[in-house]
Amino acid sequence: YVTCLVHDLQSNPQYYSPLDPDASRALVERQAHYARLNAELHDSMPRHGLRYDVNAPDAYYAGTVKMHKTPPSTRYLACSQDCPSTHISLIVTAILRLFYYTFQRVWRRDLPNYPIWMCDQSAAVISMLHRYNAQLFPGAPDPAAAGPSNPAPPQPTAAAPPPFAYPAAYDFTRLYTNLPHALILDALSEIAHKCMLYSNSSFVSVTVSPPNPRSEDSKATAYAAFGVGAQPTRAPVPSKTGTITYHFSLAQFCCLLSTLLRATLIRFGPHLVHQICGIPMGIPPAPFIANLFLAYYEYEFFRQVPARASNPEPHQTSVQRAILAAFAWAKRYLDDLCALRNAWLARLLKTDQTFHGLRGIYPPQLDIPAQTHPSLAAHELPFLDVLLVSYSRDGKARITTHLYDKRCQDAFKGIRLSRFVHASSSVNEAAKRNIFVGQFRRLQRVILDADTFVVETAVLMYTLVRQNYPARFLCDKLRDQLVRWPQLFMLERRAGLPLERRILTLFATLCRPQPPPPPPRALPAAT
Repeated sequence: YVTCLVHDLQSNPQYYSPLDPDASRALVERQAHYARLNAELHDSMPRHGLRYDVNAPDAYYAGTVKMHKTPPSTRYLACSQDCPSTHISLIVTAILRLFYYTFQRVWRRDLPNYPIWMCDQSAAVISMLHRYNAQLFPGAPDPAAAGPSNPAPPQPTAAAPPPFAYPAAYDFTRLYTNLPHALILDALSEIAHKCMLYSNSSFVSVTVSPPNPRSEDSKATAYAAFGVGAQPTRAPVPSKTGTITYHFSLAQFCCLLSTLLRATLIRFGPHLVHQICGIPMGIPPAPFIANLFLAYYEYEFFRQVPARASNPEPHQTSVQRAILAAFAWAKRYLDDLCALRNAWLARLLKTDQTFHGLRGIYPPQLDIPAQTHPSLAAHELPFLDVLLVSYSRDGKARITTHLYDKRCQDAFKGIRLSRFVHASSSVNEAAKRNIFVGQFRRLQRVILDADTFVVETAVLMYTLVRQNYPARFLCDKLRDQLVRWPQLFMLERRAGLPLERRILTLFATLCRPQPPPPPPRALPAAT
């Protein structure tokens, strides 16, 4: 564990710049740094009164080791209840959340033929699989026998459908810390500009509400909305309840984001370091910054259209349209990318790559290796909590899904893991009663194969029984959910599949006491 942490800090000096080792001189550097940032805020928005709280303690880094990676790697989280950038971070998060949902509408308007890649959960992947199976693409005759070899990608043709390729997944290595600040500002300012044009607005209003004094766990909240008319010039004034509303133009938002990216002074043990590249994981706006940054490059990739010298109108050749059609079958959840039936993705991952006149997707500063899973077959691919399994039926390519749990990997075999709390624990009773319903809905959402659903549901019930949950209660909940969702595997149930009986039969088999193992054979006394 310590070896991973030390190696990461020593091998990546481009990410962290330590302040002076002497505590008093480091404090002077810290004060001067925040003074410069506060001066920038005052010059850009003198009436807002926004400042970095110099008296607040700095955030600290907590490092965890990702043991399922080969070799094990580190993940750093910026932890803090209240740090100098807490208030400004709350405002930026509210604005980016507004841009996140508005940009999806911009994408659908400008690119109606290409579904947006970024998604919030595995439900978007399942919807893509339903659409993929409905296309009836030509499939491989025997995916299991094809082997893991990767032949050269075929050349695209205008009339043919995308050539067969197994689903592939890519992982953005150190996504948060590999994002250059200049590229972040350029990408997010373009997204902000497009969102404001789409909403016919010239500024964004952010309303910040203080914590509820009657609740110990209450925190400040912020809500953003596009403004109407001209931007107010008066200074924000708190109401009687402490609620205050700020108004930001595009230039003021960019200034706010720029200072926040440079305000990452984080304590690592006894030392104070300045993160000079990327954003630290753990701060509220970090997922929105990373997600919108990648979405901007994906948006520009689909919009690239070379123009003819004789025709000022942009156009795409038939071959380029055929290539881009294969990129429509992809989804990305933060730093995990999954692509179906795309033989050309590896040739167009970076903007410094070109293929048939098309430019790649992501900036070359990012490291995007393909995921490898030696323990799985070539036609199996895990993505989020879903295991994608490719197969062919009647010569047509299809993909089904199983449940995938990282805790089943070899790296965790020697670790005792409990999926659910014990029935006698002090957790809220309503939460414990709803465990089965929540997990049932999860299985219903991500599993496309009826036989797999039967096994996973029975295993879920058996796991809960081992945690002292009543078996009769679980059986009643199962019947209630099957009645509540008649469309669950509707075709299979109409064809005679006894879904409830098969689940309960397998559950009873799992709960049946196993015979004790035979006693070990006695060894001779001399031995």
